[in-house]
Amino acid sequence: MMKRIDMQVDFKSDVEKVFNAVSNIEDCSWRSDLSRVEKVDDNKFIEYDRKNRATKILITDCRQNIQFEYDVQTNNYLGHWSGQFAPLPDGGCRLFLVFYFEPNSVLGKFVRVDRFEERYIEDLKKELQES
Repeated sequence: MMKRIDMQVDFKSDVEKVFNAVSNIEDCSWRSDLSRVEKVDDNKFIEYDRKNRATKILITDCRQNIQFEYDVQTNNYLGHWSGQFAPLPDGGCRLFLVFYFEPNSVLGKFVRVDRFEERYIEDLKKELQES
């Protein structure tokens, strides 16, 4: 059964700065959940968490400062992450984030993807020096 998480987050940083941080998958230095990222090719990456569990990433849409999307595959779920970036009147950025995922294992039914996304946003705000 497909699940969906929707988030809307405002940043003080401009669209370009937020987009560049989010779309630079190779740089995981600001991600508290990751230990490393392996680049397979320009659109394929493998993220490794602190316990060395792999998440396969396939970029499906990248429109500079507008849209960034990718498919996600782990041992526990399949998903699709979508971020849309919009400028705010004060020069900041609004990120509309949607994450669809479907458990593909018994453990996948208990994965708290919402917590993962909240941690991701916290880390992103730190990287942008907004927290």
